Amino acid sequence: MFFYSAGDKKLRQIVVNDLGFWSSGTMTRSVWKWQLLPGVKVRCQKNKNNWTAEITVPLVSIAPKGGEIRFNAARERNVKGYKQEFSTWSPLSKLG
Repeated sequence: MFFYSAGDKKLRQIVVNDLGFWSSGTMTRSVWKWQLLPGVKVRCQKNKNNWTAEITVPLVSIAPKGGEIRFNAARERNVKGYKQEFSTWSPLSKLG
């Protein structure tokens, strides 16, 4: 998941896997700083043919100065023996 905060002009990313492990980072001027965003909660459930993730993200974690928030969700699938897959909810989530 990607969040862009117009208030502080930072891009934030949350990465989750099917085991419920997650990480997050913030980008300022093309430099990534990997740090956990405060208050984020992740819960995953695996089934035979799929998995789901429930992710809670406090607004103050992604837009501490308020203002417009832009969002995109992306998926990267890496399974040994299969072609790598990429998908995205919105091909253009940030302009400029």
